Amino acid sequence: MPVNESGQPIMRIYEMLRNEDETGNSGTGIVAEVVEFSDGTAVLHWSATTNALGVTSTALYGSLDDLIRVHGHGGKTVLIPIYHLPPKDAP
Repeated sequence: MPVNESGQPIMRIYEMLRNEDETGNSGTGIVAEVVEFSDGTAVLHWSATTNALGVTSTALYGSLDDLIRVHGHGGKTVLIPIYHLPPKDAP
């Protein structure tokens, strides 16, 4: 896990890219947003615009590995890191 200047773990943000929808429920393309917190906990938030039912949901996992074990579909779904740089005038 990446660390800040003080050596403390920092959270990471991802988009979930599904290349193939095995179930016909979640769709393909960017289907969800994922946050991995500094303690390793991961949250998955499904997009309402890509899934078959048109609803959104949010789920909590003990780790990013657990999330991928459930939703990775053998590599057919990948996480794309999202990097946000702080504004130049940020403290």
